[in-house]
Amino acid sequence: MKSAHDLSGLMKYMGRAPWDEMMDEMLFAHLGPACEATDLEPDDIFDVIGDHWQGQLWGCAFEDLLTQELEPEGLNLVDDYLKRRGWNEKAPNKAYMRALRDTVMSLYEVSEVIPGHSMTLRDLLRDIAPVTVREHSATQTLVNWDKIAARVVDVNGRHGISGALLPFSADGAGRVIEAFSQLENDGPGTGRLSPSERDGLLKASGPIFTNIWLLDSLGKAMPGSVPEMVNADGDDLVFHRIVFPWRRA
Repeated sequence: MKSAHDLSGLMKYMGRAPWDEMMDEMLFAHLGPACEATDLEPDDIFDVIGDHWQGQLWGCAFEDLLTQELEPEGLNLVDDYLKRRGWNEKAPNKAYMRALRDTVMSLYEVSEVIPGHSMTLRDLLRDIAPVTVREHSATQTLVNWDKIAARVVDVNGRHGISGALLPFSADGAGRVIEAFSQLENDGPGTGRLSPSERDGLLKASGPIFTNIWLLDSLGKAMPGSVPEMVNADGDDLVFHRIVFPWRRA
């Protein structure tokens, strides 16, 4: 029997067009800038930071894809899957998929860790109240004041985190905060972003977390050999919002 967090059917469905191509593009967005900045191929990067991170970074890209919409119709992978295959999923699993669809990745400070049970997360990029999440695995290794990038999933008022979690060093977390501050300052408006605008920015900026995390991890594994957020030509590394065009068969 499938658990309430089993996404295997959704992952299999992603192999169909147009989602297979969209996933390839999303993976490139999550890994490409770091590869360009270091002049390394993905396999080379994982040789340095450890093969065990491949699944986690794939998960970051996959979960990011679940939140996006194809232009111009606004088709979403979760909605498409549940419309065509939802009959094969139990109600709790469908509720979890819909909740995951509506998440954004953000940067959190961890506190009040109860190993194997729960932790409290304070959002460092949004002015919202801290939230206590139920979590078994991550609370075995995280400690108070750790910084993580994660997606808080709210299923009928019960909060947890998704499977894709990245632990940030203090330096890496600072770079994330600086990157989003620059994005906000470079936006079309002159004032602070509204809560909905900030959520929209986070929704469109998932690859920033993975690329900054990769560069920070590579820099610690290879001191002095990784440039600071620039590409192989020495130009500033620029992140772009991803908008997937709709491709008709």
